[in-house]
Amino acid sequence: MVQILKKERKEKIERAALDEFMLKGFLNASMRKIAQNAQISTSNLYNYFESKEKLFYSITDGVYTIINTLVKDLTRTEREIGREIFFEQVSNLIAKPIMKLIKNHREKFLLIMEGSQGTKYENYQEELVIIIEKHFTEHFHTMENIETQDLADTFIFHILARNLLEGLLEISRHYVNDKWVDFNVEALMKYHVDGMSQFFK
Repeated sequence: MVQILKKERKEKIERAALDEFMLKGFLNASMRKIAQNAQISTSNLYNYFESKEKLFYSITDGVYTIINTLVKDLTRTEREIGREIFFEQVSNLIAKPIMKLIKNHREKFLLIMEGSQGTKYENYQEELVIIIEKHFTEHFHTMENIETQDLADTFIFHILARNLLEGLLEISRHYVNDKWVDFNVEALMKYHVDGMSQFFK
């Protein structure tokens, strides 16, 4: 019974902390305010989490792992099945895992991307853009589009990577319901992949 109560209290603290971090970001979030919203004393809060950093990572580490795994899985899948089939099956291979991420972890996803200044994740949004951009540019040598081959560099892929991630963040910010997420993620991914496929003909 005591363990159950502790688990419930911990979950209540994490919920209060998520709300505070989402509102103010990590740097400006107050442990006193989190304790107040969790209906416990600040000293008792520190019995559960010894620092604001530990509390933040308790909330975000799991989702960080999910995002990294998703990116690695999608990259590996494209290499295994071939780019052409990958583009054809974009809905199942890309859209559905991203829909699941947003529907199940929308707030934590946004927190890592936008509210993590002062933590180990403060540069993660830019790191993710670079990962996506690198994935695009790895295939640059296969392009047959002469105009594209004549580009001095591949900065266009940085723009595309940034736009893709920003689109997913916008869907997360403006969440309406799960069905709305499904429609918009699928539309975004089809738009993005259809555009990308032009480079790889």
